[in-house]
Amino acid sequence: MEAMTMTATAIGTLFLMKIGEGAATKVGEQFVEKIRELLSPIVREKASKLLSLLRIKLPNTAKAIEQAPDSPLNVDVAEVEIKQAIQNDGELAQAIQEVHAVVKADPKLAQAVKEVVDDLKSKPLTNQSFTNIIEKVVNLAQGTGASIKIDNQTIHL
Repeated sequence: MEAMTMTATAIGTLFLMKIGEGAATKVGEQFVEKIRELLSPIVREKASKLLSLLRIKLPNTAKAIEQAPDSPLNVDVAEVEIKQAIQNDGELAQAIQEVHAVVKADPKLAQAVKEVVDDLKSKPLTNQSFTNIIEKVVNLAQGTGASIKIDNQTIHL
């Protein structure tokens, strides 16, 4: 977790929220419930506040996060844009720090966000890689020895 920047943590958390909220009907409720278990009310509150601020202050970045995986999401570009914005915007910087602090306080959530960020940075986001991210997070939420495999799912967000 320490190797990730606060902005990467924020992006990963927003993406994890997207999985937990927007993918419910696409993947199956039992999988999404495991993801929702990681997203406490405080995480949702802080991430929702951050997303609202991004929509106002960095609308293109917010839109890119919201439209993934249907549109390519370049996490490195989004991270740079957010880093530049927080240098001059204390409100946005505070929102990112709050998300980072909440994620860091929960080891399972921190690991899930790290997995999401690592996957987003390692390859272009496609429907298959989106499914792979969901599988990893669900298995992480279930604990040691879990093995859920999502076969033949078509995800349209």
